[in-house]
Amino acid sequence: MERIETRISFITQLENGIIRLEIKPNIELEPEDLDENFEVYKNILGEKEKGLFLIVFDKKGMSNKESRERYANKKRAKIKRAEALVVKTLAHKMESNFYKNFYRPTHPVEIFEEEEEAIKWLLQQKNVETNSYETSISYINKIAEDFIRIEVKDKAYIDSKGLLENLEVYKKLCPPSGAYFLTVFKVNNTADQDVKPLFESMERTNIKKGEAFVVAGTGNLIELDFYTSKTKKLYPTKTFTFEKDAVDWINSLRKV
Repeated sequence: MERIETRISFITQLENGIIRLEIKPNIELEPEDLDENFEVYKNILGEKEKGLFLIVFDKKGMSNKESRERYANKKRAKIKRAEALVVKTLAHKMESNFYKNFYRPTHPVEIFEEEEEAIKWLLQQKNVETNSYETSISYINKIAEDFIRIEVKDKAYIDSKGLLENLEVYKKLCPPSGAYFLTVFKVNNTADQDVKPLFESMERTNIKKGEAFVVAGTGNLIELDFYTSKTKKLYPTKTFTFEKDAVDWINSLRKV
């Protein structure tokens, strides 16, 4: 197994396919270091789309805010199938939890104290289908084979870019027969009226068997009436105040 050395780490692809990164002692992480490592990852993966990553921290070391933000960016996340972080100090554990819970990476991330347990978990992820995605406007989860939940981000402005991003995710998650959709809005969400044709496009309507909306304000309700004026004639749609009611309604359509 070839071991590649960068300024901050030693990188090895293990026999099981996991990419192992061992942070050197007494390192102060800089954004440029992450770029150097990223190029190594791409060379290792080759034409593969994503890999399993094992990051082993040293007891001594630190990073600045810019480095932490660079580490969490979407460009880096695209090559990660799953990521296990092995920490040896309370400070690194807190920092890792912040990365996992604040930046909310779309790939599975877990934190361990023992490398052996981290490897076991990563190998389990090989056969786990990714059912969670993040776009510029929402978080999308496949919660059953034919049931997709969309949570619109706080203060998100729904534009054509966001709708097209979501559509690409829907295509990955939907079975050939289509799916039921649940969209949860925040009170401060709004949409560009110019995207109504995209909302009504056959690419979107053909994959929907039913759609429930959970709204948090009168403004959302008015906008939904406008946007669903055509689509509600193509498949069942209904608006709710409480998510539980919306889920029960969708399950009644699914006949669960």
